[in-house]
Amino acid sequence: MWLSLANNRLHALERATFEPLASLQSLQLGGNPWECDCNLRDFKHWIEWLLYRGGKVDAMDCTLPKDLRGRDIRSVPMEMFNYCLQLEDENGSVRAIGTVIIAGVVCGIVCIMMVVAAAYGCIYASLMAKYQRELKKRQPLMGDGDGDGDPEEKQISSVA
Repeated sequence: MWLSLANNRLHALERATFEPLASLQSLQLGGNPWECDCNLRDFKHWIEWLLYRGGKVDAMDCTLPKDLRGRDIRSVPMEMFNYCLQLEDENGSVRAIGTVIIAGVVCGIVCIMMVVAAAYGCIYASLMAKYQRELKKRQPLMGDGDGDGDPEEKQISSVA
């Protein structure tokens, strides 16, 4: 099977568009103003795979960038696209920094919540202890009717 996309003013193509075309043997792409930048890197990988399995691709002359103008992308080594990986890493590191910031904020909020909960617990415990002391102070006053102590204790001591 062959496909001609020649002279269609194409700048770039997506690799994913061509991957399902397993029976494609010949691809004509000449006469398009190819921008041989990071957007064409994955498609160049696919072209190399097609050529490796015996397919044919006609000339794809680059118009941009200036240092590749007029060169056939088939003759441009993949190492020329290594800077694309560096750009992806820089974008990835920006995302990583954002993730670290968000994680830090969430951890900070959780820590603040734990401190507030601990303070609340301490205040509650202090109030309960004060309440218990007040309750113990009042208890002997309420039981002053027959004298001090428990009536069972009096009964045991009189038997002995």
